[in-house]
Amino acid sequence: MAGEEEPNFDVTLSRFATVSTAEQKKLLERRQSKSTREQTKCHMNILRMYLMEKNLPKIEEIQDAELPNILKDFYSSVRKEDSGMYKLASLKCIHASLNRFMKEERNIDIIADPRFIQANHMFKAMSVETKHQGKAVTVSKKVIEECDLQKIAEHFHHDHTEEPDPKLLQQNILFNVIYFFVCRGRENLHSMTKDWFRVVTDPNTQQKYIEQCHDELDKNHGPQYTGITNEGRMYEQKGQFSFFWFSLSRSVSQLNGIL
Repeated sequence: MAGEEEPNFDVTLSRFATVSTAEQKKLLERRQSKSTREQTKCHMNILRMYLMEKNLPKIEEIQDAELPNILKDFYSSVRKEDSGMYKLASLKCIHASLNRFMKEERNIDIIADPRFIQANHMFKAMSVETKHQGKAVTVSKKVIEECDLQKIAEHFHHDHTEEPDPKLLQQNILFNVIYFFVCRGRENLHSMTKDWFRVVTDPNTQQKYIEQCHDELDKNHGPQYTGITNEGRMYEQKGQFSFFWFSLSRSVSQLNGIL
């Protein structure tokens, strides 16, 4: 319309970032946790050792048509360093790692691709065999007994009126976070700050507790997960375990910087 001012677009500023190829590669790598990437590398090394021992070509040189039979033979013969059979959980991890590598490097899904039906039948057969040999049971870690928690508390204890040893305080805080908030495999500990936690008062009991208020990405909660990542709570404690509460609550309320 006549008399209307034309919009003034500042072409010097852009809403779109310039991302280099190297930066894009880092973004793609960060889709998976560091432990997952290391696990993939470790399990691929097992396959590489198998290929070397059987005088077969390197994985990068194997033709797609040859890969199904090679994996079929690999699944049937893979063993631990002591020649014993892997547990079912370990066997599944190897299978998943190989699939991650093949999808990333060769654009092949060795689980869904029909060319690998016989190879996957062999994997399932070996999974059944592990059950026959009693290797399908996952052994969980035992709960820390109260007497052992007492020993840990005594190790970290100091007079609250005195300045604590910084190294000991840091170790105590890390223990608190791992124990009370159940950090799987110590994931994300390196990036946590005091802002990840807050002190809250229960409106019903008036008891104070610490909760995690920062969402995180871990192996069990990917980008599609929309719920609360960690619902753990550390309640204010009296008596023998009070130092656990004191050290972490003090860090949350006073520290300026990383935990």
